[in-house]
Amino acid sequence: MNRLSKGILITGSILAIGTGLVACKHGDSPDEHAAYIEKKITKELELDNAQQEKLHALKQVFMTARNTLHKNKDGLHQAVETLLNQDTLDRQKVLSMITMHTDNMKQQAPPVVEALGNFYDSLTSEQRKELHEHIQDRMEQGRHRHHW
Repeated sequence: MNRLSKGILITGSILAIGTGLVACKHGDSPDEHAAYIEKKITKELELDNAQQEKLHALKQVFMTARNTLHKNKDGLHQAVETLLNQDTLDRQKVLSMITMHTDNMKQQAPPVVEALGNFYDSLTSEQRKELHEHIQDRMEQGRHRHHW
């Protein structure tokens, strides 16, 4: 995997982790939590003004994509619940739901990747290294969580 791909994956992971933890103590809404993560990244990486602008643009694009993907979350949850309450699993319906969600993700990805690349490209090698180390630590923590 080349450096740009790693950086995109790493930065995307930070934002995904940050905005995904809605019930966290750093905000009651995804927007509040995204603002917290933006502030934390700015502080930890000691971003300059140009880098802060790129990070803010990334957050905006990411949150727009997130909100678009979550528009029909309640309907999707109800559909999954209905499927799971049946005696047999409607495999075709499951595949259709997955395809629809994947297609929506593909539509949202290009502007997110562009903004992510703009932010990542603005980082110094030291900032990239620090970011990489932080992501590795977070990923390692995630491996030790048990959800059952």
